[in-house]
Amino acid sequence: MSLQDDDGLLRRKARWEGIAADEHIMSVSGCNSKMGFLAGSIVLHTSRGREIFFEGKRKHKYKGSFTWDAESQHEICDLTFEDGHCTGIQQRPCALAVSAQQPQQQQSQQQQSQQQQSQQQQEQQQQQQQPSAGVCLPQSIELAGSSRRLVLSNNNNQQPPTEKTTANAASMNDSSGDEGIVDLYSEASDVAQASTKVVVAAAVFEVDAETEPAFAVCEVKARTEPAIAESPEALVFSTLPAGGYREAIASVYSKPAWQRHMRPKAQTLEKLFMAEWKIRKTWDYACVVCQQPMGRGAGDHLPGDGHRRKLAEKVSALCPSQDEHASALLAESQREEWLQAFQLLGKRIVLNHLTGEFQPAAAGVGTLDVQLVEAKSSSNNSNSNNVSNSNSDNNNSSSSKASSSSEPAPKKAKVSEDYSAVTVSWRPALEYHEAWKQWMRPFAQQLRAVHQQLCESHETCSFQCAICSDAVDWTDEHLLSLGHYNALWEKHSLMDNMDPVGSLCSQWAQPFESKTGCYLFNHLTGDQGWEDWEERHSESDAKLCDNSSANGGSPLKFSFFAAPALSTAYGYVPDRGQVWGSKPVSGCLSFGWYSGAEWWLRLPRGTYHVSLGLGRRADESPCVNRYSGRVNDRAFSGILGTEWIEVQVPKLEIWDYLCIKGKWPVYYVHIRPASSTDRSTWEEAVDQLTQMQAPPFCTGARGTPKDWNRPDNELADSENVALFWGRKAKESIADVHLAAQPDPGSMLLRFLQTRLGPDGKSLLERLGPPMRQEQGWFSFAWREGPEETAKAGPGKWRRAWHGCKLEALYSIMFHGQLFESSNKHLGDRHFEEMPGVYVHKDKTSHKAENYMRFVPLCGDGVFWAAKWEVRVDRKQGLDELMKKNTDQWVQPARSVRLEALWLCGRSAADMRIGDAVARKWEPELEANPGDTRPEQLGGTVPEQLG
Repeated sequence: MSLQDDDGLLRRKARWEGIAADEHIMSVSGCNSKMGFLAGSIVLHTSRGREIFFEGKRKHKYKGSFTWDAESQHEICDLTFEDGHCTGIQQRPCALAVSAQQPQQQQSQQQQSQQQQSQQQQEQQQQQQQPSAGVCLPQSIELAGSSRRLVLSNNNNQQPPTEKTTANAASMNDSSGDEGIVDLYSEASDVAQASTKVVVAAAVFEVDAETEPAFAVCEVKARTEPAIAESPEALVFSTLPAGGYREAIASVYSKPAWQRHMRPKAQTLEKLFMAEWKIRKTWDYACVVCQQPMGRGAGDHLPGDGHRRKLAEKVSALCPSQDEHASALLAESQREEWLQAFQLLGKRIVLNHLTGEFQPAAAGVGTLDVQLVEAKSSSNNSNSNNVSNSNSDNNNSSSSKASSSSEPAPKKAKVSEDYSAVTVSWRPALEYHEAWKQWMRPFAQQLRAVHQQLCESHETCSFQCAICSDAVDWTDEHLLSLGHYNALWEKHSLMDNMDPVGSLCSQWAQPFESKTGCYLFNHLTGDQGWEDWEERHSESDAKLCDNSSANGGSPLKFSFFAAPALSTAYGYVPDRGQVWGSKPVSGCLSFGWYSGAEWWLRLPRGTYHVSLGLGRRADESPCVNRYSGRVNDRAFSGILGTEWIEVQVPKLEIWDYLCIKGKWPVYYVHIRPASSTDRSTWEEAVDQLTQMQAPPFCTGARGTPKDWNRPDNELADSENVALFWGRKAKESIADVHLAAQPDPGSMLLRFLQTRLGPDGKSLLERLGPPMRQEQGWFSFAWREGPEETAKAGPGKWRRAWHGCKLEALYSIMFHGQLFESSNKHLGDRHFEEMPGVYVHKDKTSHKAENYMRFVPLCGDGVFWAAKWEVRVDRKQGLDELMKKNTDQWVQPARSVRLEALWLCGRSAADMRIGDAVARKWEPELEANPGDTRPEQLGGTVPEQLG
């Protein structure tokens, strides 16, 4: 194969050096080391008679294409290069061979004759020494974006070709997704034998007629494998994982999750492949999903990113909504879509490519053997390299009919422009430029509309892109360009562990300053809006609700309760609705609607109970004091009061879609299947499924902020000094080796079972269902608040964030409010002469996490932390009244309203370096809400607790 520069390599900062574009690798030599990769010197022998020395290095591996090694019994050499150095080579004896012939124009007739005779002799010797085998391939491989395809049929009457044929085929690297051209060849003497050694690569890319020859047409003959006399006494087969199809659906969109899911199963299957190879001495396994040979084996191919991407495309086409529950049901109903059979150790093994399950099936089923027939010559490639068309000698054969028509000229290998994968998240869209253009186009057009409106107002028309550092005239053209995509891809690869937080308060959000105000745009999620939208546009909300132009809004989070048989009681799907108004009325909110909208969700046919939580009270926007809308065919209306409102839609028949439209501020949507045993609350559904146990409340608990903050003041060599996640923390925590699945609903249910409210009822009644957020966080809407606080009247209400210790969680929920920090001697931390509740605004929301600590609460290997989403009245802000220069907002307790509890559970594998972590849960340090002393409540006690 010719090694050339391509966009994929350049994007990964790797390049081929030392090998000319028209030069071919003839063979490879070097020393041996562990795991089949070279750690020493490597010498490449090229078609120009040169020997190129490469220094072996253990760097990031880029998998090169397969090459033919004529000196090593027809082995496949898998090369790895980095920055011009060959960093590894893996050789595997195989019946698949790719020609590395010198270009025809550089060979004399005498050299050609000698080379042909030598190769024919080698092929004849090998066929006498080892059994023949073929490649399991589908009956046809379509070429995306053109009418060409590789035809595989079962015609046993086909006459074999009489001449040696050569052709090229497109090949995709299944680790990196890069593509190129490999050689296909066949010997005339081989065709009369039982099988022919040939590689048919994945032909899914367009090919350029001006630079590459035509494709070959392949014939497939069915034959039965010979019985294997010897096999191991016991075989270990995979079983369906505990998560089943749901676990596979959840992991197929994430590269690390897919590797964790598939690698153990693939390695087990690889052992069977190796056992079969030791008997037959052939390696002829191919993947029907990727439509290419598994040259590196199942242990490397199946967990690979290229294989994952192919499966993700099939899953997205099956269920575009990416709802785990719905996708799992559909995937299981079409189980045959994921199955492939292999003949291993005298048994027919059936592999499920999605779940990783493989089991023995009925034996004696035939396999497929591939033979290469003549390739069509292209009119644009009539040099001596092309072979003659022998269709005139076989007019009565089926292959003549298949190849007699004039085939379109192939084009240079590249990703098809017709890529149309449906994506509902920025993560899978970032994999391909075409997918990214489809994902980002509506957001870019919305930003273009704002940009154009500013230009019409005689404001600046040039925006500076924070990703590319370029000044652009029109944002939509730049955001969809290949240059911007490459810069974004490279930046994200360097910051892969830093996921977007919220929507407009993360490191990916860029502010665009103008006379009108600051407009924020998230380059990854596409979320955008005017800063302080609520203040400047609240008076025009009613008018916006009546406009007819639709623009993309922020994602609406919802909770979906699955069947009781599944391990998780709730799931989620973020979706984007159509918001009425000339500008996005969602403002800076990272979820929910601000006012009138239309939202669609595809659901399996059935009957459901739907609850809509209305997340804004009337005092926040006095001009919008009513709500009205429809849920499918049912109409609802009412008045927004000072208390939380939840609209119930019982027993709703859904045939295809759930449609919600109207003029109401929806905070969340809670959906659960209707059944004979109606579940009226989300906690009842969780209670039937969970087996988690949380520590009970200690009646002698007397924890204060002084106790919680003591580790921060210990000496560095003290055993009680504050811990931050890293090597020392892993050694200090006993349950770090456990790996339970974080379940915030179950955790909160068990935690509050022995922690009742002031009326003796469960505090769960004050919380909405769990809503999945970014970075493992779940939010629970706070349904209640002190009556006096709710009646405080209109104000300049803003969203803010408050990090809290888990020991204070029960007391905060019991009293329904945050207390002021006022006494430093008791552990409170505050500015001099400025007691109050300290919170962070959206822009600095990540700093609120500095005041929380992950705690191994249940002893199951999961660490929990909590923070509060609140609303504060900035008209009463103490920091503004006293002109304090700080990035925190300081508020009196009466101006702070709880909006949602946020919980995060992480296993040891998910913990981030630097996260504050406690060594253990100490029950006696928990705050006691029944203790009425001010110091025990963490500050002064308001006159009215509510």
